[in-house]
Amino acid sequence: MSHNRWREHWVVWGVATAHDLLKLQKRPFVLAVAVDAPVLTRFQRAQANGAADLAQFLALDQDRGYMTGSASDPYPMMALADVTIINNAGTLDALRATVLDFQLDDPERLRPSWDTYFITLAHLAARRSNCMKKRVGCIVTYDNLVVSTGYNGTPRGLANCASGGCARCNGNARAGVALDACLCLHAEENALLEAGMRATSGATLYCTMFPCLGCAKKIVQAKVVTVVYSAPYAPADDKRVAEMLFGAAGIVVRQHALVATGGGSGGGALASGRGGNVVYSARTSATDRPGADSSRPDSVLPFDDMDQ
Repeated sequence: MSHNRWREHWVVWGVATAHDLLKLQKRPFVLAVAVDAPVLTRFQRAQANGAADLAQFLALDQDRGYMTGSASDPYPMMALADVTIINNAGTLDALRATVLDFQLDDPERLRPSWDTYFITLAHLAARRSNCMKKRVGCIVTYDNLVVSTGYNGTPRGLANCASGGCARCNGNARAGVALDACLCLHAEENALLEAGMRATSGATLYCTMFPCLGCAKKIVQAKVVTVVYSAPYAPADDKRVAEMLFGAAGIVVRQHALVATGGGSGGGALASGRGGNVVYSARTSATDRPGADSSRPDSVLPFDDMDQ
């Protein structure tokens, strides 16, 4: 591939091994797409082409290396894909619709927006939590720089929640109930405490879920100007009061969902993002792939012809 044509859209075929795929994925303009179909769906398609029975079909699968761990097994390579599309569509038009609905040319699939970047970091922070009720992560930023991070859990020096440190979380309390008896600090609280008010004034707070009323009061007091969250908060009454509080304080609130990277069912879309150049790592034959349409790439290129 010419060095000055990387801004064009290409479909690269003939990527046979995970090693080959990793050569492509080190570039910032490559999106790897795996296309797979359920075994029985593929068998039904093979029957239309003369396959005798399921045992014969599975034996042929094994001869081709599927699920064998051999060098020709495509699944280790498919596990590296940025996007996975399940091709159980009944027609080429339905498959084409599924691929188009994935909006693979969305730049955010290759380079995340600031919201996606920080929400992703908040989800990573949440993995540090061992709260028995729910993992929550939070990131405080200023001018797109990380100021502090936080996740929910018991105060320093106390037994972790998962070790029995909070009786409320280890009991049967429902979401939003008996919070005054909860010993766990919320992710937002930990992030605000770590930063201090001088650092949070004018900041943006990213959280994996909408803040509870208690955290909302602290966010307002900390002079945060924007709140970005991923998932809603369960108790609707608390959420409504928190939204009123944010509105009165002039805080901008918005929800930001991460782009889906896998799925697909018939002709329906299960993802909301797009991507860039596409590598099809598919088990399907040429006749199973979408036909020409207005969204076709600028060219199709065999992997062996690429300048690596």
